[in-house]
Amino acid sequence: MKIYLITCDTEEVEYNYYSGHVIIANNEHEVREVAKILSGNEGKEVWDKAHIEFLGEYTKDVEKPFMVLSSFHANKH
Repeated sequence: MKIYLITCDTEEVEYNYYSGHVIIANNEHEVREVAKILSGNEGKEVWDKAHIEFLGEYTKDVEKPFMVLSSFHANKH
């Protein structure tokens, strides 16, 4: 498994949205699918075109992709 950072453009969203996640997954497709599960007001579709960066290898023995960390914004202020 690999460690990925996925970030999306949320300039037009004002509250209750995610701007990024750190996700453990096998590939970028799995990263996008995991990000969509917890989407907020940014919507699921933004994760289809979100930027993905490979951060490194995950060495624990796991089979299912999972989210490690998220950046959630309850308000722009």
